[in-house]
Formats: sequence, structure tokens, C-alpha cells
Amino acid sequence: MSGDVSESAGADASARLEALSEQYSTYCDLTMRITELRYKANQFHAATNLFIVSAIGAAILYAFEQRAGGVLGLCDWRAFPAEALGLALLATLFGLRDVRLWQRRISNVKLLIGFRYQEIQLLERRLPHQPYAEEYARIQDAKNRGAYSDFTELERGIPRMFATLYGLVFAAIVALLVFKAAPVRDALEPFFGACVQATWGGA
Repeated sequence: MSGDVSESAGADASARLEALSEQYSTYCDLTMRITELRYKANQFHAATNLFIVSAIGAAILYAFEQRAGGVLGLCDWRAFPAEALGLALLATLFGLRDVRLWQRRISNVKLLIGFRYQEIQLLERRLPHQPYAEEYARIQDAKNRGAYSDFTELERGIPRMFATLYGLVFAAIVALLVFKAAPVRDALEPFFGACVQATWGGA
């Protein structure tokens, strides 16, 4: 009788462990899928922003090619076509918007993956081995020693780089568009003319 009870208890424990292992495996698979989607999203946003930067560069190059007069064409504000600068400005604004979405997606995915790992670690406590918990402990130790950089922080650096570039381009385009306005141009043209004469007059 006692042997039957022991066998039944052992079978129940084995069934529970098997069910727990399947649940654990499911969570690991889901986490890996989220990580794969994370990489694909980063690739999409990186490609999108590279395309936007190319479009901005093409518009600015066209603007420079259409300029005329002045030293290197830089002192005649009317030489820069407003439509090209406006197109570059719109592309810059679109790029800033995409960077914002990119940053939010990175934060949301990091939060979701963090929740998944918490669930995995809770399941691991009921399993014979805890590989994720051991890995997390090693990573934390490496962070404390300065030997490990968080991937999310490195990941966030790319959209920040694009945002900085867009900010500089935005400021430059707005400045050019402002200088193209007749009152501003008329007020600043004597000053820049004097600067040009002082710099290039003796050449």
C-alpha cells in the first residue's frame, strides 16, 4: 500500500515538474521572440533614419547647387531655394518624430523583457537549475566591476545620435530660412559683406 502511495506521489511530482518545465520553455521562447522583434525594429528604424538623412543631404546638396553669387555662394541668402530647404526641414521633423518613436519602443521592449525575465526567474526557483538567475548574477557582478555595459544604454545611443544630427540640421535650416527673409537679409547683409571684405579683400 505504501509503495503505491509513493509511486503515485512520485508520478504527481514528475507530472508537475514536466508541466513547469513546459511553462518555463514557453516563457523562454516568448522572450526570445520579443528579442528578435527588438532587433528587427532597430533595423527598421535605423534604415528609416538613414534614408531620411540621405533625403536631407540630397535636398541640401540641391540647395547648394542652385545657389549663386557671394563668396562660395554662401553670402547670398536668396541663392538657397526655399523649396529645397523646406523639404529638408520637413524630412528633419519626420526624422525627429521617428527617433522619438524609436526611443519609446526601446523603453517599452526593455520593460516587457524585464517582466518576462522576472517570470522566468520565479519559475526557475521551482526547478532544479536556475540558469537565468545565475547569468543575471554574473552580469550584475560584471556591471559592478565596470566590465559590462548595458545593451539598452548602447542601443539608446543610436537614436540619440540621429536626434543630435537632426537638431543641428534643423537649427541650420531655420537660420537660412530666417536669413532669406528680406528684412533680416537687408539688416545682416552689410555686416556679412564687411566680414567677407575683411576676410577675402586682400586675396
